[in-house]
Amino acid sequence: MRKLFTIINDSVLARSTADSMLELLGDGYEISADDPAGADMVLVFGGDGAFLHGLWSWGFPEAPILGINTGHLGFFQELLPEDTDLFKQYCSGEGFTLQTYRLLKAHVISDTGELTELAINDFTIRDRGAKVARLSVTIEDKLVERFFGDGFIVASCAGSTAYSYSLGGCIVDPRVESIQLTPMAPINSKALRSFTSSMMFPPTSSITIEPMEDSSLDLGLYADGLEVKAGEIKSVKFSLSEKRIHVVRNKDYDFWGKVESKFL
Repeated sequence: MRKLFTIINDSVLARSTADSMLELLGDGYEISADDPAGADMVLVFGGDGAFLHGLWSWGFPEAPILGINTGHLGFFQELLPEDTDLFKQYCSGEGFTLQTYRLLKAHVISDTGELTELAINDFTIRDRGAKVARLSVTIEDKLVERFFGDGFIVASCAGSTAYSYSLGGCIVDPRVESIQLTPMAPINSKALRSFTSSMMFPPTSSITIEPMEDSSLDLGLYADGLEVKAGEIKSVKFSLSEKRIHVVRNKDYDFWGKVESKFL
């Protein structure tokens, strides 16, 4: 018997789609929404938000993840509600390939201690009160810049088509493991100088961002749009995690074809 773990958006469409598609499977399946441990496949009904936040909530399950798009963009989702034949085929464990993404990792040092958080797409670091962020950016052990602006997006290749892209970051083929650092509203004047374009780093790199010594920031850190609960942030070190997720794709999946269809 195959075990399927379901993550279902609260929308009426997502729930009705899940009910009708799961009913097609018949016997031979154990369907659970309580525990992904031991699941043969994770099914996500919703849009990209349901995909990101659902997996985040369940600690990024290791089983193959099949997305059924009932949202808007649906960049992670592979199927539409009408793709019933493919749905049954994939749930049976046949006819698909897997696209693997390494997660981003943020190691946070704050006045309350240390913690590590993961994200699929990106981390956002900025002042909670919308002050100008005055930040030191260190790559490995080298100070690269003293930044003035709204903050940064630190994105994986998966997140290169998300928030980072809307701020002028580049789209990265998922086969290229990398970390992209994209500035948010950098200030560049005679008095203050900051890099104004994204920077790309290899997968072995680490990026440390911390407030300048004379700043009075109330830094907030957000993983895939969800706030990371930390105290007064002293520094955050970003890198690629060894943890991965595995997304179900059609055997003829074409990343750049999907980029063209979703964005152009």
